[in-house]
Amino acid sequence: MINFFISASTFVAIQTILALGLNLQYGLAGLLNLAYIFFVAMGAYVFSVVTLPHANPPDTSYVLGLHQPFLVGLVSAAVVVGILGFLIGAVALRNLRADYFAIVTLTIAAGAVQIISQFTPLFGGTEGIFNIPQPLGGVFQGQSYDVFFLAMCVVIGAVVFVIVELLRKSPFGLALRAVRDDQDAAAAMGRNVYRLKIKAFTAGCSVAGLGGALLASFVTAFSPAGWSLSETLLILVCVFVGGAANNYGAMLGTFLVIGLLGQVPTLIPLTSRNPDLVADSRYILIGLLIIVFLRWRSRGIIPERNVRQSDVEVTS
Repeated sequence: MINFFISASTFVAIQTILALGLNLQYGLAGLLNLAYIFFVAMGAYVFSVVTLPHANPPDTSYVLGLHQPFLVGLVSAAVVVGILGFLIGAVALRNLRADYFAIVTLTIAAGAVQIISQFTPLFGGTEGIFNIPQPLGGVFQGQSYDVFFLAMCVVIGAVVFVIVELLRKSPFGLALRAVRDDQDAAAAMGRNVYRLKIKAFTAGCSVAGLGGALLASFVTAFSPAGWSLSETLLILVCVFVGGAANNYGAMLGTFLVIGLLGQVPTLIPLTSRNPDLVADSRYILIGLLIIVFLRWRSRGIIPERNVRQSDVEVTS
């Protein structure tokens, strides 16, 4: 039971980081990125090929294999995915309405799954990448290592939370909210709507890459089967239930959706005899949760707080 609690808590901590990144894009900037899990996957793949040694075909096949330390892989994932997000955003955000942007991101994610699955030399094809290194694996063993990894994810999550919360309270965050609510009015007030959207999209993608790197190191394997549209929707539900544009709400929503509704069904004796029932019951509960919140709490458990100009931290 203790091992289960530690593993579940680690997964929730990583998902919280991902929810904070998506909340920056969707909650604050109003960018419905349906390819969010694609950027998470890219973070996982970049981290893997940077930290793993050279591949030994035909058993494994992937690019690079730089065999670098954990921290290098972590930073590489955040930076490379951030650059990738900037390049995609520079094209997808230009002269596209919000609904068209969502369709474009969905198409990108669907196409990427097919390319990575079919082109084996890139990231191992459908088999994916395995034996992904974990930090300080030779120092800690067993349950002590699990506790260490959980603590590390919590610390990184706290740092991410502080950064995105500072962004939310900054003039940049106030400008993003103006663009989200009425981009024509924001443009009339002299705001560069296109540039603001790209900045928010890039920052959110960097957070996704960071979370993907932690996820890959946690499970020590990653394949195309692990990232589908349903995973993006699950993170989006966390933001929606907790309260969009509120980072405290994103964390609370992740705890409820991923922690309670996602993990509790596995403890029910009936589900242990029928593994398929775990996934089915999880999505049924989440679907009911969405209906309840749409009807009675459309702004989430912790609604977005109005920020007065005097409360915004002025930056030089």
